[in-house]
Amino acid sequence: MNKRDLINYYQLAFINGVNDAISVIMLYKVFVVLMTGNIIYFIADMATNPQFTDMVRATLLINFVISGIVVHNLLVKKSVKFRIILSLGFVIIYCFAGRVALTSGHLQEDSLGFLIVANIATIMSIITNNVFYRFHSTKINLVAYTMNLLNLAHMFAEKRYFDLVLISTTIISFVLGLTIGAFLTILWDFYTILIIIPILIYLYWTHNKPLTHIN
Repeated sequence: MNKRDLINYYQLAFINGVNDAISVIMLYKVFVVLMTGNIIYFIADMATNPQFTDMVRATLLINFVISGIVVHNLLVKKSVKFRIILSLGFVIIYCFAGRVALTSGHLQEDSLGFLIVANIATIMSIITNNVFYRFHSTKINLVAYTMNLLNLAHMFAEKRYFDLVLISTTIISFVLGLTIGAFLTILWDFYTILIIIPILIYLYWTHNKPLTHIN
């Protein structure tokens, strides 16, 4: 893995943090990146107090799998730049759909608008996380931070300090995105997603520029 890959990785982790911050605050605590959270809430609520939100979570889980398959099959032969442009398009669609649903009063907890916007956000996150397919074969995971924390503990125990720094920085990038996204969402609601546009543009212009390889 080279430095460019790592920089790209950290930026995508930051984007994921922003995405989940917006969805948790604006979309009734559903997750569009960390699907584990949806599974936990869904099962717990089904056992105690099933709600419309849980049906939305179920659709997001199904969407995540089906869209993941479709996106991979459609984009596997497309260039990285094409995937980034597609991601940018879905950022705009998500922002527009969220704002329209919010301002028109169709974003209640039991509304169709909520269901549609949440699924658009999930598709966007899938496309974004598939910009660089080779990342999924590394030891660092962009959508399973429980595994990252477990790997971090193993790396520390095995004194693999270089790998420890890499995975720690990825986790910090995600938490930073989550934190910034949460505070900005309170002020800007769905407009907050627009802060990832400069990151995607940066990825577009720099993704194939080589940097020093690191072992």
